[in-house]
Amino acid sequence: MPQYPVAAVGMGDPLGAQAICQRHAPQIHCILDDDQQTTYQRYGVGKATLAALFAPTAFRESISTIREFGMGDANGGDVKQMPATFVIAPDGRFRMAYYSRNVADYPAEAQLIAALHTT
Repeated sequence: MPQYPVAAVGMGDPLGAQAICQRHAPQIHCILDDDQQTTYQRYGVGKATLAALFAPTAFRESISTIREFGMGDANGGDVKQMPATFVIAPDGRFRMAYYSRNVADYPAEAQLIAALHTT
C-alpha cells in the first residue's frame, strides 16, 4: 500500500489546532487558513446556508463535534464555513474533490481510500 503525506487544512487558533491534530491524527500535517482566502476561497468552498447549517444530520453531528472540540467561533473558526475534502496526488493532480452538502457531510471512508489508491 503506497504511503502519501496527508495534510488537513482548517482554521482557528494554531495551538488549539496543533493539539487536536496531535491527539486525534498525529500522522496528518495540519495547515491553518486563518484568513479563509488562501484555501477556502481559492477552491470555491463557500459559506453555509441556513439549510446547510440546520440539516438534520448536521445538527446531530454538530452536537458531538461541539462536545469534543468546542464551538467553532470560540476556537477561532467560522461555524458557517462549509467543509470540503480533496485528495491530491504527489504530482499535483486532484484525485478527488468532495464539496460537502451541509456542515456535517463528509465523503465515505471507502471513497477516500479509493482516491488514495488511484494510480
